[in-house]
Amino acid sequence: MREWRWPRAGKIKFSHLQFETTVYDWQGAQIALICFDELTHFTAHQFFYIVSRNRSTCGVWPYIRATCNPDADSWVASFLAWWLDPESGFPIPARAGVYNLGITHDGTRLLATNKRDQSVSIFDLKSGKELARLPTKRKVLHGVVVSPDDAYAFVTVEGVGSEPGTVEIIDLKAQKTVAIVDVGEEAAGVDFFKTEPTK
Repeated sequence: MREWRWPRAGKIKFSHLQFETTVYDWQGAQIALICFDELTHFTAHQFFYIVSRNRSTCGVWPYIRATCNPDADSWVASFLAWWLDPESGFPIPARAGVYNLGITHDGTRLLATNKRDQSVSIFDLKSGKELARLPTKRKVLHGVVVSPDDAYAFVTVEGVGSEPGTVEIIDLKAQKTVAIVDVGEEAAGVDFFKTEPTK
């Protein structure tokens, strides 16, 4: 194991996962950047367990990098298949960085939370055209849900470190953010529990 430390407490560590159970040596760890050298040399269990350690309270946005050249029957190939065009083998642009999706009840629009560039996209489902891309107040987008009347979309944003989470409300007709509400840290999934008609 090799480790480099900086005066401001930052550090980079080269380590290993020799056995399936080695992942438990990292239980409770918070790692802002995780890099895998040849991902196919790790099992799916090892990868997804270590991904769960990809978190931070130091203000650095957590992210992961990996090198790989997977065989067609490997778990890595199956994992990556959603992002790739099966005919060309190239990435599908619309799926890069998209975290969660929501569809209006009338089936005309698709909403996507973009973790990569801190925004929400609104697509026309018939044409596939991106109608709008709206920036969010904070990083690390999470969930999205559309109101039963298709008037608004509600987007949760986790925030970084000790930042509060937010719920951002989008007017789907105007295609703009109309309200932002601070909530607890790491705002995640969102849905409607119960709706009542306006009195």
